Amino acid sequence: MAIEDMGTRWNPSAPQMPAAPSIIDLAGLTAGALNADLIAAVDVSVFREVTVQVGGTFVGTLTLQGSLDGVTFSPVVAVPVAGGVLTTTVTASGMWIIPVSFKWLRVRMTAYTSGTATGLARAATMPLPIDALVSTVTINGTVTASGTTGNVAHDAVDSGNPVKVGGIAYAADPAAVSALDRTNMYSDQLGKLVIVPLACRALIVQATVTLTTTTETTILAAAGAGIYLDVSWIMLTNTSAAAVRVDIRPVTGGSVLLSLNVEASKTLIVDLSDIPLLQTTANNNWTLQLSAAVTDVRITAGSLKRSA
Repeated sequence: MAIEDMGTRWNPSAPQMPAAPSIIDLAGLTAGALNADLIAAVDVSVFREVTVQVGGTFVGTLTLQGSLDGVTFSPVVAVPVAGGVLTTTVTASGMWIIPVSFKWLRVRMTAYTSGTATGLARAATMPLPIDALVSTVTINGTVTASGTTGNVAHDAVDSGNPVKVGGIAYAADPAAVSALDRTNMYSDQLGKLVIVPLACRALIVQATVTLTTTTETTILAAAGAGIYLDVSWIMLTNTSAAAVRVDIRPVTGGSVLLSLNVEASKTLIVDLSDIPLLQTTANNNWTLQLSAAVTDVRITAGSLKRSA
C-alpha cells in the first residue's frame, strides 16, 4: 500500500524506510465483502494516532484491529470524534481516532450482509490532546460548573450504586447481611443517623403497669417472631408507705435478670441505654413481680426492638 504525503511516495513495508512524515493520508479505501479489509495491514509504529473516516452504504461490522507481529490481530479501541463511548467496531458512517500502541493496524469487515463501506484515513505522529478527542463523556451523575453531584437527590428513592455520604432511611430494621459484607449507613426518616443503642421511633416500645400484689405481671408484650425487646430504661414510683423489691424477668416464669429496691414514697429511674437489659429469647414478654403486696407501684419501661 502506498501512502501519499505532499507529493512524496512512502512505502511503509519497504526495508529501508525513509524518515516518516508527520501526517500521512490514505484515500480510496473500500470494503464490500466478508473479511475484506477497508485498511489492509499497515505498519503504523512511527505514528501516535490514526483517524479513520467511514462512509458508504453498507450493512456489516468493521472491526478495528492491532498487532505487534502482523499475523495475530486483536480488537483495539477508538474514540468517536463526535463524542460518546469508546468502541472497537464500526457499523455506520462516522469518524474515529485510534491511539497507536501497536505496530500493525488493520480494519476488517468481520460481519457482512450487503453494500460497500468506503473510507479515508490519516496517521499523525503528534496526537491531539484528550479534550480535543472527546467532546462528551458518559458518566453516572451530573457534572456542573460548580462541582459534581450524585445520581439520586435528597428525598428521592435510593437507586443505583452511588458513592454515598448520607444514609438510607428505615422505619424498621433492614434485612441482616452476611458477616464482613459492606452495609449502608442507617438513619431514621428525618435523616438522623442511628447509632446503637438508639433506634428510630418505630422501633421504640414503651408500656406502663401498676402493681399492688405479688402476682407476676406482663409489662412489655412479645414483639413478634424473631424480634427481641431490649430494655433501655425503667421508672418505678412507689406510692406506698413501705419499701418493696421489684423482680424483672425476660419471659413469664423465667429467671430474674434484675431486682430493684424501691423506697417508700420514692421514684427510682434506671437508665440502661448504654448497656440495655437484653432479652434472652425472641418473641417473649417481660414481666414484673413485687416481693410483697403494697398500696401500689407504678412502673413504666422503654425498650428497643432488635432482630438479632
